[in-house]
Order: sequence, then C-alpha cells, then structure tokens
Amino acid sequence: MSLSSIEKIQVEYNEYCRRINPAILNALIQTTRGNDGTSHLEIEDDTYHYIATERGLDLSKNSTRDKDELLYWLVSELAWGLASTYEFKTESKDRAFGACYFPKPLKISTRQTRRGRKENKKSSMQF
Repeated sequence: MSLSSIEKIQVEYNEYCRRINPAILNALIQTTRGNDGTSHLEIEDDTYHYIATERGLDLSKNSTRDKDELLYWLVSELAWGLASTYEFKTESKDRAFGACYFPKPLKISTRQTRRGRKENKKSSMQF
C-alpha cells in the first residue's frame, strides 16, 4: 500500500477547510514538533502518525494507514478550534467561558472533590 504524500494530503485538507470556512485559504499541516500542544504529522513505516507534543512530551499519538481517517483527525481538530474561538468571542455575560467550554468536566470535577463542591456553591456558574 502506498501512502499519499504530505503535499497531496495538504491539498485535500485545504479543500475541506474551504468548505468549512471560505476565509481559511491555507491551513498548513504542521510536519515538525511545535512543543506547544499543537499536533503535527509524521509519515514513517507506511503509517501516518498525528502527534500532539508539548515541552518535548507526546500528549497524544494517533496512527493509521487510512488517509481518510487522517483527514478526519485534521478536520476535527480544525472544527474544535473554530468552535472554541467562536465560544470565546461570543461568551455569555451570565456564564464564564470555562463553564460553556468545559461543562461536563467542570460539573464532574466540582462535584467529586470537597473543595470543588465548596467552590461550586460560591460560584455563579450554572450547570
């Protein structure tokens, strides 16, 4: 099985990006470690590796030989970034950004610890 080159994947990825938001002309697929939490693509041993690194540590690593699965990961990350940016820019005055952005983790964490329950009582966040 022959994998598509990064250049060919980049062309397809840019097409998806334009469908999602025409203002995104060139969303560059990173191919080197940024060490800032961003993901990058490596091709090794006939496998695509999509790796998020921060401060020299791999935070996540997804591997596949399926180009469509790789494109799904790329587009999902783009959609997540766009959604979080939108939420941040349009946050409600009644709810904190974190409460909108991370409702389930906040709900779980504030109910599971004694301090969390105490903080939740003082907080104006509504779940």
